[in-house]
Amino acid sequence: MERIVARRQCPKILVSGTHSTGKTTLIAELEKVLRPSRLRVISEIARECPFVLNLEQNELSTAWLIAAQVKAEIEAQTHADFALVLCDRSMPDIFAYHSVASSKRIGAIATFASEWMSTYDHVFLSEPDLTMDMSADKLRVPSVAYRAEIQQAIRGWLTAVGAEYDTLPHGLDRQLPYVIGRLQEKGWLS
Repeated sequence: MERIVARRQCPKILVSGTHSTGKTTLIAELEKVLRPSRLRVISEIARECPFVLNLEQNELSTAWLIAAQVKAEIEAQTHADFALVLCDRSMPDIFAYHSVASSKRIGAIATFASEWMSTYDHVFLSEPDLTMDMSADKLRVPSVAYRAEIQQAIRGWLTAVGAEYDTLPHGLDRQLPYVIGRLQEKGWLS
């Protein structure tokens, strides 16, 4: 078996925020606009999780989500063909949902996740427009209060780990040029 020497190949960007803020829509538009063959999107891992989520998320769910997220990010970021990796959610989101659902602390995993934040080259925080209706599906809890509580927990977690982030404006028509502009400023779009 031939082994690959793992090394960092490209920048990794995180788009974080509670459900129904437009993260996935924004990332889908970025995929269309940017060089799709050189862009790797890591979709929301929670949709693949075989364990309980949202109001019932527990330490097993949280551990699975973190392990799956880290694996996907490592594989994408060390792939020679990708110039940029975009993550639709990650550690702040996983821990926000956990903290709202469970009072059980998961210390060692939390420490790892906090340190993992340093692997992101840039973080964007997508804010909810709580006046707009959300599209319901099998995973999302449609409660406005729950969305607000999750968003507050995400912001709190980002602050607690000292992560710098840009808050995205509302609306895809404003988010898309904002993100592209920030990526160009960093020299990540060629």
